[in-house]
Amino acid sequence: MNQIVVTGGGGFIGSHVAEYYAKQKNNKVIVIDNLSRARLLHKDDKNAMYNWNYLHQYKNIEFCQKDIRDFDFLKDLLKKNEIDVLIHAAGQTAVTTSVTNPKEDFENNLIGTYNLLEAVRISKSNPAIVFCSTNKVFGNNVNECDIEEKETRYEFTSEYKNGISEEFSTDLCEHTPYGASKFCADVYVQEYGHIYGLKTGVFRMSCLTGDTIIQTILGSKKIMDINENDILLSFDGKKIVFSNVIKQLRTNSENKILYKITTRRNHIIKATGDHRFYTPNGFKRIDSLNYGELICIYPQIEKEYIDFEDNCEILVTKDDIYKNLKKLNIREITIQRKIKSMEEKGLLPFSKAARGYQRIIELVGYCFGDANLYTYQAKNRNNISLALQIYGKEEEINFIKKILDSLGIPHSKEQITISKSKLTNGRVINGKSIRIVITQAEYSSLFQLLGVPLGDKALKSFNIPNWILESDRETRRCFLTGLFSAELARITYTDERYGGLSFAQSKDEKLGSNLYDYLNTIKKILLQEFGVKTSEIFNGGDYKRKSGVTTIQRVFKIYAGKKNRTNFAKVGFACHPYRNSELYNFMEWDKSNEKSFIKWFRFYNKNLPKELLWDNIIEIKQIEMEDIYDITVENTHIFIANGFLVHNCIYGTRQFGFEDPGWVAHFVISAILDKKINIYGDGKQVRDLLYVSDLINAYDKFIKNSQKLKHEVFCMGGGKENTLSLLELISLLENKLDKKINLEFFDWRPSDQKVYISDISKAKQKLNWNPKINPQEGIEQLINWTKKNKIIF
Repeated sequence: MNQIVVTGGGGFIGSHVAEYYAKQKNNKVIVIDNLSRARLLHKDDKNAMYNWNYLHQYKNIEFCQKDIRDFDFLKDLLKKNEIDVLIHAAGQTAVTTSVTNPKEDFENNLIGTYNLLEAVRISKSNPAIVFCSTNKVFGNNVNECDIEEKETRYEFTSEYKNGISEEFSTDLCEHTPYGASKFCADVYVQEYGHIYGLKTGVFRMSCLTGDTIIQTILGSKKIMDINENDILLSFDGKKIVFSNVIKQLRTNSENKILYKITTRRNHIIKATGDHRFYTPNGFKRIDSLNYGELICIYPQIEKEYIDFEDNCEILVTKDDIYKNLKKLNIREITIQRKIKSMEEKGLLPFSKAARGYQRIIELVGYCFGDANLYTYQAKNRNNISLALQIYGKEEEINFIKKILDSLGIPHSKEQITISKSKLTNGRVINGKSIRIVITQAEYSSLFQLLGVPLGDKALKSFNIPNWILESDRETRRCFLTGLFSAELARITYTDERYGGLSFAQSKDEKLGSNLYDYLNTIKKILLQEFGVKTSEIFNGGDYKRKSGVTTIQRVFKIYAGKKNRTNFAKVGFACHPYRNSELYNFMEWDKSNEKSFIKWFRFYNKNLPKELLWDNIIEIKQIEMEDIYDITVENTHIFIANGFLVHNCIYGTRQFGFEDPGWVAHFVISAILDKKINIYGDGKQVRDLLYVSDLINAYDKFIKNSQKLKHEVFCMGGGKENTLSLLELISLLENKLDKKINLEFFDWRPSDQKVYISDISKAKQKLNWNPKINPQEGIEQLINWTKKNKIIF
């Protein structure tokens, strides 16, 4: 287990760092904070305690309400614990406070940092040390750089076009007491690295700030939330596959031109000229593509992205699982182990905020079709086993296995079943199916508690669970798309006609009334929620089982009209990427004037896998540069972006900003609460903004490479691609909030820098790091978080 110390853990950066490492279960995080921020800044104590209290949800965090000016405490802490990482985010953070109370500033920033370094030096530990420094170490020298005044901002001239680097002078200038204390601490950290061999990383940070939706194996996800080893849709050169994400990053747009492509069937994408797209002549750069040229697309339907909140209703509790397992006579110690494992995998308590929620609801729907939840008792065993058998064709089972593996739900190997059925009309049906079994009772219990019927469904009276019917539209869609994956017959079509789909269900003839109710419930959901028109229910045939029970089959059809199949495609087939593609191909045909689907498909699918199509470019033009992203996936550099086949070439939530530290958050909070904002100077001051998760990513990369890097200094910020002036931020907020913000202007503050932009070239090169979140995205996140939490301001 790694032991990580975070000083200033009750603050903005410190709490985010602590949470990042606490989420990794093999870490023990020790958080230190004297909680003096409210007192020093003369602010409400509830703000100062918010992050401290927030972190108490993590059981692997140890809290120390201590002061880093207490050397004996630090010495004992380092002596008793073998610390692997020390992230020093504590300190006095406001320039204004340093002017009015320089002694407090000096003791917190310099003496506190010295105490930490010395405690590490005399300890047996040799942790990687990350020091949160500041751009204020450069003092007033930054104001000596040549700048140009524009309408809404100041800009550096060409000499500093990339921003301020680590080599920029810190001498012979005004620093303010805050800049001086942080500068001295900065140098001390460097010297302890040089002289005593400590592994130190100094991060001189600028202003910190906190969405493309992509499809992963666990459902829709914001690109900013993509993690390494997420599984997403890609192309292996022969077919569509799911691959692990290796890296996601925002790339440098310097000296690049941004293009926008529109196709005949209205597929749109923006990309830089060097990005490559698949054509009949292989991958070509976007700046070499021409009007009318064919380009490869992956037909798809954009489904509504739902960002479920953390405080949604809990559907299955730990106690629910406990009671279910207790009924099976499972030993207490085993039950507790099973529940803990489910918690660690993010499956308990189960709510809309649970990991893989949408996919699990899809599987619940699937289990209402091709699955069997059953109990059995093994020989010489006291406990009863609860298991879930899931049946399907090879494509379905392979997809379901990927979902289960991603969620950490264990299952058996594939088992093949050959069956033969004889209908009452004498027709014999031969079938081959594959099944996998979830044998661990806790996971089968989860599906049972979510409504999957126990036993032979043909002999059971059941309907769609009320909690699904009463839930949101997306939950109902997830259930239906899973159910249709299991139960809908394959799409049929002729040369000029799409044949529609049939939904059939069978039950014991004694349960005919329940069967009608079940089918009508599905029809009602379809009609009311998604605009899908269906036929009346009709007789599909009877079947007499060997047991003597006669089952009756009832069917309804989903009409084949153009609008109807478009509406149905928004539901689709959860476990059938190919069947979805087949459905979407018809929708692409609908956009054309071709009468023959087969002729059209042969042309637009020529030399492509069956899931892909060609489309014609009808417009390609240069547009104004925006932030650009890229993704690297395992074993291939080819992935799906906006439906195109392409080749890859701090501020934040939980920040309580004030006029001085945390100005971005201060502006957002004040604007939402209709408070006046004070501007010191003319408001054209420019800063590069860095979202807190990007900062932590840089810390983590240094920590993982600290043996090689030893001691380094990095200028940290969003770089020249992520800048805003104060006036530009005000304008952005007025647009997003649709309101006029009340401003009042005052004289310039001492040593205020008209422009500060970090040159992040060194961090990019040595840490292989890039910011991912641009200011527009980050501020949107901060606005949303602030609106949800107005009560705490």
